[in-house]
Amino acid sequence: MWTKNEPSVNGDCVTYKGVNPVGQQVTQCYQLQPAFCKQTPALCNSGVLGGPYTWSGTFQSPGYPVQYYNNLNCNYLINCKF
Repeated sequence: MWTKNEPSVNGDCVTYKGVNPVGQQVTQCYQLQPAFCKQTPALCNSGVLGGPYTWSGTFQSPGYPVQYYNNLNCNYLINCKF
């Protein structure tokens, strides 16, 4: 029972909307919803990108422009030779 025009492409969690129209709507996961169970998604990418003979490349913020949870701990190690 989704609310009209839901689910949208911008959210990745669901809340229950108690005003008109009543139903479920997608929200951003950084919004605290204490009445619902919340499982922290794996936002940090893992794995090795590039390699010792890679001359160029890019890296991105996972999920951009969606905000992250507070106090999320992602570590990125970038090595290069000059």
